[in-house]
Amino acid sequence: MTNRAVFLKWTLAFSIFISVILCVISLRFFEFMPEISSAKAALFISTGLFSHYVLICLLVYLSLWLVSFPLKFVPHGFKVLKVITLILAAAGCFLLVADTFVYAQYRFHISGFVVDMLLQGGSAIIDLSWFTWLITGLVGVICLVGIVALSRWANLVSQSGQWLRIKRIYLSAFFVSFFVSNGIHLFADATYDQSVTALVRHIPMFSPLTGKSTLLNSGLIDAESIRAERQNLSVKTSSELNYPKQPIVTTDNDESLNVLMIIVDSCVMTC
Repeated sequence: MTNRAVFLKWTLAFSIFISVILCVISLRFFEFMPEISSAKAALFISTGLFSHYVLICLLVYLSLWLVSFPLKFVPHGFKVLKVITLILAAAGCFLLVADTFVYAQYRFHISGFVVDMLLQGGSAIIDLSWFTWLITGLVGVICLVGIVALSRWANLVSQSGQWLRIKRIYLSAFFVSFFVSNGIHLFADATYDQSVTALVRHIPMFSPLTGKSTLLNSGLIDAESIRAERQNLSVKTSSELNYPKQPIVTTDNDESLNVLMIIVDSCVMTC
């Protein structure tokens, strides 16, 4: 077996472990999701979460597969590429862990816009304590050590006699999960089923399939019933808001007061 074949087998096995780790890290986002009250929503978010991160790992695998072609003629090229893969994996896990902390505090995900805002505004935008920076450094070290351990484990798995079976199960689970989650979201988006669509924004870079116009034009969904259901949509108020504490009492004042009111409006951005 050539060095390239060995490297690609290791990379695919390594992507299995990384996708599982990313799914586990993302479980923290469930804390901020609306209540998952239906089996359809539970099936969507479970299959969607898995297929989302597996797809990202497979795209990275495909990129490495393309890059590996010319490395056959470069001495120690695959060793260098393996180190780069480990660094990328550690960075990805670290960023996702950091994103869970950012989302817990600010309810938006890390993006280019957020990074640019942080660089320009500094502590005036996002103020992090020394303890937070300490935890961040420790998480980075843990990610790097964990990635190296997973790398060795992936090497053993890729060389085992069960590798072909594991690969088939992994890819089959991905394709089934991908089509199930996108199919559920496609119809949920067209029918304004917020029990499903409201979950999407809580997962970073998650963008399942939509297609209202296609489903309506094809006749698979009744447009009249959708319009009627849309008119009956009700907005649920948050139970966490307890204001005012006492009934508001106002009095008329005949004397005009010289008062200047300065109002600053802001909103929470979802990236």
